[in-house]
Amino acid sequence: MLSAASKALHASCGLQEPAFLRRVEDLAAMVATDPFKHVDAASVYACCVTLLHADASVPAQAPRGSARGDVELIHLGADAVFSVVRVVGRSPGSPNAFLEKLLGLPATTRVWNTVVRLVDKHG
Repeated sequence: MLSAASKALHASCGLQEPAFLRRVEDLAAMVATDPFKHVDAASVYACCVTLLHADASVPAQAPRGSARGDVELIHLGADAVFSVVRVVGRSPGSPNAFLEKLLGLPATTRVWNTVVRLVDKHG
């Protein structure tokens, strides 16, 4: 299914990016953990979840955030990382760029509210 969707996107609009597939049940389980319950939403730019490549393994000694302080990892899971993003200077941080550089593998990041809405609608 994932391969077919990737091929269709490439054929229709030239998109050739890494693709990630998660079952709605798995996303619902993530939402049920309420990973941002202790985060004051007014104090951050965004709460995000980064879905990791199947071959990714986050090292136990991984930094818990970017050197600029614009990305803070709040929970490291086996297949997903939850983070908060802050604006430092003129731009918000990028958990996706931070984690792809750290892990050397592609990843995909979504704003947490997008995942919650998806689960509410289809879960």
